[in-house]
Amino acid sequence: RDGPHPGVGSEARVSEVAIRRARTPDVPAIHDLIELYAGDRILLAKERVQLYEDVQDFWVADAGGRVVGCGAVHPLWEDIAEIRTVAVDPSARGRGVGRLIVERLIATVRELGPPAAGAIAPGLNR
Repeated sequence: RDGPHPGVGSEARVSEVAIRRARTPDVPAIHDLIELYAGDRILLAKERVQLYEDVQDFWVADAGGRVVGCGAVHPLWEDIAEIRTVAVDPSARGRGVGRLIVERLIATVRELGPPAAGAIAPGLNR
């Protein structure tokens, strides 16, 4: 890929990562993370306007003010929610960041009430 992605982090360890609700200033970094994977058709590309509209669905992994991962929970019906758009910056892979995000997303599903959550994960075994 060409050049750095603004807001997307460099080296991050789990001990230095906080999982928190996404805020509107995080949208450009979330968009950049999604784009890293959309080109390879691992994630669906999303327009920034859609991300601003859905920011309340997102959680981010924050490493010292840099977004190094993201994921979202989207309720589909009263008894099911979808975990989607999980992405980790390549510099943070293998450090447990994705696991932390998914654990937070599962906890969010439980807080919302649906007994089931699903995720479609193309490229998971890459």
